[in-house]
Amino acid sequence: RRSDLSDRTFSAHHDEMVMKYLRFASSYRKRQIQELEGTFSDCKETRLSGTDEFSADEVVGLLDSLCSTIKADVYRSIQTLSNSNGILLKQLFAQAEDSGNTFNIDTSILEDEFLLSSMKKLEAEAESQAIKSVTSMEASSSSSSSMLAAKLPNLQEQAKAEELMKSNAALKKHEMELENELAKLRKELKAKEAEHKRELDQISQKIMDEVASAKASSDSAASNQEVMKLGAQIKELKLSLGEVEVPLTCREILNIARAHV
Repeated sequence: RRSDLSDRTFSAHHDEMVMKYLRFASSYRKRQIQELEGTFSDCKETRLSGTDEFSADEVVGLLDSLCSTIKADVYRSIQTLSNSNGILLKQLFAQAEDSGNTFNIDTSILEDEFLLSSMKKLEAEAESQAIKSVTSMEASSSSSSSMLAAKLPNLQEQAKAEELMKSNAALKKHEMELENELAKLRKELKAKEAEHKRELDQISQKIMDEVASAKASSDSAASNQEVMKLGAQIKELKLSLGEVEVPLTCREILNIARAHV
């Protein structure tokens, strides 16, 4: 009920948790508004640049396209916030069950104007506290700026060292990639050399076979020439001895040759 929430006094811890959630909701809302403004800016830059004139149908199409984009963005934003609220409720219920308690929710008061107005005031207070906290942190930061200035050189050197380490790591990675590529090329080269060697061996064997065949043919022709030469010598010998010239056959010439040998 409204009176239960409006008049209820909570502990400091629970009040801080409420303020924490309101700061989260405010930050989320601002981010979504920035995204919507970016959508309109993109539309103006991409669709309305220059001095082009548009017909009524083109304007209607442009507005319809923009409406669809805005509708999708707003729906996604609201859905994300609703899911976040569901996660928040689960956290509360889990803590309640761990303590042996049971929580109930009353959705009828979630749109109560009075309660929403009180939450709006709390949200403004939460944002004000956040601004004060940031201002305090900035003041503290400025008071310790001299100490930070003394540490900056070390930080710069550390950043340079980290950058060098990253660069060395990148170089080593590139070197390993090159070595792998070189090993791959060597493997391919060896395969090609083996293939060429097989081809050369086949060609060499073929040439040797042809030479052997040609030599065999040449030896046969030389033997025939020797036999004919020997036959001519025998014929001259017979003529010198006064024998009657009688034609000799190759077989007879070979027999005579063997007898002389």
